[in-house]
Amino acid sequence: MKHLLKIKEIWRHRGFSRLWLIGAASGSARWLEVLCFSVFAWRLSADASLAGLIMGARMAGVVVAGVVFMFIGSRTSGQLVMLFMHGFTGIACALVFLPIGANEHMAMNYAVISFLSGMLWSTDFSFRRRMLADRLPDRLVSSGVGMDVMSSHATRLVATLLGGAILGFGDELILLGLLCFLYLGSGIFLLFEKDNVAVNSAGPSNTLGAVLLQAQNDKSILTVLILTPVYNIFVLPYLALIALIFLENFKTTESLAASLASVEGAGAVVGGILISSIPVSRPRRIFVSSTAFFLVLLVLISNSPFIIGLIGMLFLAGMLSSIYSSMQSTLIYQNSSEDLRSPTLSLMTLFIGTGIIGALNVSWMGLHLTVSKVITIMALEGLAVFLLIILVLRRLKYNS
Repeated sequence: MKHLLKIKEIWRHRGFSRLWLIGAASGSARWLEVLCFSVFAWRLSADASLAGLIMGARMAGVVVAGVVFMFIGSRTSGQLVMLFMHGFTGIACALVFLPIGANEHMAMNYAVISFLSGMLWSTDFSFRRRMLADRLPDRLVSSGVGMDVMSSHATRLVATLLGGAILGFGDELILLGLLCFLYLGSGIFLLFEKDNVAVNSAGPSNTLGAVLLQAQNDKSILTVLILTPVYNIFVLPYLALIALIFLENFKTTESLAASLASVEGAGAVVGGILISSIPVSRPRRIFVSSTAFFLVLLVLISNSPFIIGLIGMLFLAGMLSSIYSSMQSTLIYQNSSEDLRSPTLSLMTLFIGTGIIGALNVSWMGLHLTVSKVITIMALEGLAVFLLIILVLRRLKYNS
């Protein structure tokens, strides 16, 4: 009951509901793309290589936007940036319906849309979540961000179930039409939101210097920035491979594989509810632990001989992803100075963009190995890097 009262209090704050709805719509579109583009790519290549390349295009968009937003994030209206990206991405989806777009080069179309969607994803971290948190008093920020992360991960549940139905029809144009509606429709709500950004008049180099100095002096920010590439290089690419595990190891239909993959989104919802309702006293330790547990869990997921066991572990993986994301954004927001929040979140987004390395790694390994072996090797590589980083952090006395 106390948790429900907190949710009602958060929801009453002006602008929170609109920004939440925008995130829910764009999140649904994003995970629809990840799922359906991967399965469509599997049809073309019969391995993980093309799916990895399309995921790489998405992360390349995150990198490009992260660099740009890091320098302009504290001097530009997040409302205008998001309006532009929602409109541009929605129009790109609509152009595929034209004769010039509806050709045999659908893989290239997927890559272009994924790139633009990656840029839009960057605005979600750099602007929307920061604007959303700005609408809340300090005592509600952690719960509000946790609630937003929960709903963001819940879109994976909705998107995978919806994606299963779309894959059942087997028509790419149904997917692209829905993506266009989600991007352009949610963008309309941005017309009613203003960004009361704390203006930082410093030049790009000074802004970057201030962000790096802040990270150097704050243990929590430094830990997030250092470990974010580990997650995005060695964990994030598995999201594009979940349905492929069912297709390869258990020979399910495409529609059933997508539906079974939705259990990961269900776990993310549960994890988000837990992290937003339970008081968190040591968010940095939870952030670090969730990264380690996730890497271990991926080894188990990729080697599960039983479909029931795989489903259970995917549910747990969803919980961990929600907890990880909530702590990641909360630590950056709460430990950054007000005028450096957007640039610091953009730097974090740039580090998220390192996932392009993981995606290309998956694409290369996918040419030679099964999906299960690709995930296993990826996770073991991540564990080795994670342990090395933790040893360095302990040596520098940056880990409590």
